[in-house]
Amino acid sequence: RRLVGSEMCIRDRLIFFELTILTSVAILFSSFSTPALSALLTFLIFLIGHLSSSLRDFAATLGSAFAEAVFELVYYLLPNLSLFAFRTEAAHGMVPNAAMIFGSAAYAVVYITIVLTVAVLVFSRRNFK
Repeated sequence: RRLVGSEMCIRDRLIFFELTILTSVAILFSSFSTPALSALLTFLIFLIGHLSSSLRDFAATLGSAFAEAVFELVYYLLPNLSLFAFRTEAAHGMVPNAAMIFGSAAYAVVYITIVLTVAVLVFSRRNFK
């Protein structure tokens, strides 16, 4: 079954939310580092963001309370980009439901607001002399 225009638009919103989160992270890194380092750090956040749930599962298998706490902290601090991964389902003609769209939108808005607030604070304290 092929996706029609409105279904593709709904699916594309998840990609849009993911890209806006990555853009806000890139702006944060750009507020205190060089362009090359910002690009590298943003790419690493992209990778870790898609693997965050796997890192959390990995921490549970380690059996160390400290490792679990560290990975749990990483899980909640870094963006959970796997929330926006609907590519495989979309390839099979599935459409995300409204709860997924609105939940992803709310997560994106909250995360972007926090990251951009931190970026403004970091940038405002930067000395250009």
